[in-house]
Amino acid sequence: GETYGGEFISEHSHKGVEMAYQILGKTLFRYGKEEWEINEGDLVYFDSSVPHSVAALGHVKFVTIYFRK
Repeated sequence: GETYGGEFISEHSHKGVEMAYQILGKTLFRYGKEEWEINEGDLVYFDSSVPHSVAALGHVKFVTIYFRK
């Protein structure tokens, strides 16, 4: 995907796991009660049953793979 700033995935949860690779830019990843800044080249893998959301901090490109149960 690609976006140009602001929250682009509102808080949600679902069964399964996700893996996301940050191609360009930075995002703020909220997972449960924690927050992480994700940068170019970072890969995240997480249990998607935990509420999560993502906000773009500028121009962002990413790839996400969903493994749903």
